[in-house]
Amino acid sequence: MFCRCIPGDGIMVSPVTIQAVSTTEDAQIWLRNAHRIRVLNISKHAWNLADEHDHVISIVASTVGNGPLNIVVPLPELSALTELETVYSAPYNLGAAGIIIDTATTPVWNAILRLPSVMNIPEILWIGKKLLEHSADSLAQPYLNLPPVQSYFQRRLLTQLSEAAQAVIDALQTQDNAALLTATQSLAGKGIGLTPAGDDWLLGCVAALHCLGYQEKINLMVNAACSQTTLFSGAHLKMAGSGKYAQPWHQLFRAEISQQVRTAILYLLQYGHTSGADALTGFIQGFEMLSAPAFDQARYI
Repeated sequence: MFCRCIPGDGIMVSPVTIQAVSTTEDAQIWLRNAHRIRVLNISKHAWNLADEHDHVISIVASTVGNGPLNIVVPLPELSALTELETVYSAPYNLGAAGIIIDTATTPVWNAILRLPSVMNIPEILWIGKKLLEHSADSLAQPYLNLPPVQSYFQRRLLTQLSEAAQAVIDALQTQDNAALLTATQSLAGKGIGLTPAGDDWLLGCVAALHCLGYQEKINLMVNAACSQTTLFSGAHLKMAGSGKYAQPWHQLFRAEISQQVRTAILYLLQYGHTSGADALTGFIQGFEMLSAPAFDQARYI
């Protein structure tokens, strides 16, 4: 049983137990193996934690939803947690900030993104670009030539990131692995935010490559990117490299009609300040600009 000491009076208070509503196999493995836990960063919607092996999980509010490293709790917001807060783990539990999160009977969500027999690619690309018109502060701005709304510094940063992203596309088109390695390392870790914009774009591009069947290129890109970026962002790129994505991608790939496509994209665009928009841009750019002889057009409508 976890107990928490209240500073100043030494009273031990039993925390409140909360039953998680969703977890993943990777998160369960983390709970079984983590012994020394540190807080990477926090927000009112997520606690991002790492263990002594630099493996990462996130405790997230219900508004965030399922992800490959997420343990979802039925709360709209999370309690305050500081980097000095002690976090405890057990085979199926995690305790911090006056609560115990119990996953012993929690359903395990499968993060592996499986390709359906049919994907509505034209609708995804068309609706995606229309909705990205409202994301002029993301990498959609230079790619779709949207009117800039940022400061000079932001515009310059987006231009540099866009040029690096195009270098990745060029290397993929020419099948030049050396150039792909260099371009990916130039883009990874670049930008502002918990997951830098360059990483978000790479994740979306990897999702497109997943559809196209370029696993060798995915492996090269993910390995190159993870050496250049943050632990948290790299963890999500590794998940994408192994075919594991957050729930909006699953909804997008399964979408059959326009309204389902729109709903999935709006869900994705809610991620971070521009993370979802940058990732969607990478996905669209990857599909529109890559020629893939092995890509069977008959699979798509």
